[in-house]
Amino acid sequence: MVRLSGTTIVRSLFLAFLASSRAEAFSMSTPQPNKTIYGVPNSGWTSPQWNWGYGSGTGHDCAAICRNKYASNEERSKLIKDLLEGDPTTTDLEEVKLVMALEWQGDRRGGYGDVLNMMANAKRYEEEGDPSPNSLLLKDMMERFHLLNPTEENRAAMEALNETNDVDSAVRSCSGLVLKAMGFARTNELLFNQPSMLDLKMIDENGEQNNGKTREAFKFLRRCIEC
Repeated sequence: MVRLSGTTIVRSLFLAFLASSRAEAFSMSTPQPNKTIYGVPNSGWTSPQWNWGYGSGTGHDCAAICRNKYASNEERSKLIKDLLEGDPTTTDLEEVKLVMALEWQGDRRGGYGDVLNMMANAKRYEEEGDPSPNSLLLKDMMERFHLLNPTEENRAAMEALNETNDVDSAVRSCSGLVLKAMGFARTNELLFNQPSMLDLKMIDENGEQNNGKTREAFKFLRRCIEC
């Protein structure tokens, strides 16, 4: 039998600890890859090319695809139905986040404009850690849900999500309930497709469009977005 001295054992344990610490540090410091949307290169909230809120960038490109895809009430209703089923294999959460961002951009009721701001900041819901980004998004959406004055049935469904440990499923069901309570399936196409404040600023700076009814229409939209 080979006997190890106390010094050898301590040295071995110390080296094992160093190796474990380095691996953990490397894992924590390694940046997460961008989660692309619709296969658009350099898309996703963490991409420098995302440029959310502006009239150019991959965020603008993906928003155009999203608006076209969900242009009909039928498609919006189907999305909500798929989300409420909570099956991660039937819905792309990155697309769902984009849908909600566009909805919240035009309708900031219940404090969901704050969630949109945190989403655009690309830290709280993107950087891996404990708790996970999806669990933080779930928490922030659930906390504000009652401010949307949901039905008792939907309120109970939201509260029931506290009993599940499946975050991926719960965040989808929660998203479906939020979109449902906000009337996403019945959203007027103009509201879902309305430009952001930055889009309006770009148009406002274009002298060729700064006249007559066009200018008044964008003033009205500006007031709607600022409300």
